[in-house]
Amino acid sequence: MRDWLISHASYTLMNIMIDWSSYRVFLAVAECGSLSEAARRLNSSQPTIGRQIQSLEQALGRKLFARMPRGMVPTPAGEAILDAVRGMAEAALAVERRLSAGASDLPGEVRIAATEGIGSQWLTARLADFRRRHPEIVLTVTVSNQAADLSRREADIALRLFRMTAGDYVVKKLGPVAQGLYAASSYLARRGVPTSLADLDSHEMVGFTETGDRLPQAPHVERLAQGRYAFRSNSLLAQLQALRQGYGLGMTSCFLADPDPGLVRVLTTEVGYHFDAWAVVHRDLRQSPRIRLVFDEIVGLFAEDHALFAGRRSEDGEP
Repeated sequence: MRDWLISHASYTLMNIMIDWSSYRVFLAVAECGSLSEAARRLNSSQPTIGRQIQSLEQALGRKLFARMPRGMVPTPAGEAILDAVRGMAEAALAVERRLSAGASDLPGEVRIAATEGIGSQWLTARLADFRRRHPEIVLTVTVSNQAADLSRREADIALRLFRMTAGDYVVKKLGPVAQGLYAASSYLARRGVPTSLADLDSHEMVGFTETGDRLPQAPHVERLAQGRYAFRSNSLLAQLQALRQGYGLGMTSCFLADPDPGLVRVLTTEVGYHFDAWAVVHRDLRQSPRIRLVFDEIVGLFAEDHALFAGRRSEDGEP
């Protein structure tokens, strides 16, 4: 039975009557485990994804998924074609990357994936001058604390707080992104300035929710808070707003907090650490003139703002 399925799948995959997009949907559902997650990945709707799976099953004459408590699980027929479809996806993506890399003109889109703080607060503002100099390039910034899959072209360039150790990528270390403990000056005037870690017992904290996107600093905040939360959010920018409003003390990136005159860094010697930031691009796409131009611009801008990211302004007491 399995041999027949594999033989039938191999024949059908070559059949031009079935569009590649149907197999792309099949792969997304198989990897995501649900129609809704696949729809989010493909920027589609759940009913549309469901109809495409149903059409593919009808074309192949086999049920490809079983609905289980844990989600959509490939049937034996689905498992039989899964590796072949993954191969098709890799080939299609390789063609797409090489066509993008071979484009000699600058006009077009460059997609950048970044964490919430870097993407929303720093990158968008710092690329404004670049956009004025290169109006032919459309900049698309996707903000998420989950890493974009560059091999699947979810982005052209990614800014990450961890180093890529596998894959065919060009990886550039940008530098440290320092973290510190901050509070509003109004909160400190009301509750007092902590001078030791023991003083935190009498303070309330701002931190992360237990679920959702969590940045690497979440465990550090939890160790300091010991459950004494006044405000929690999965959004770093919501936490920053809570600090400004005087909810309590919270850990955040120095490049976000230092420019705000209403926020004060405390316990600078007792509480502080950093993550290294990295810029990543697929090796094929590094040859694209417009992607290389944006990549190099980001590297240069980060170098210009090195002191801000490293927390030097708060350490030196600079305005």
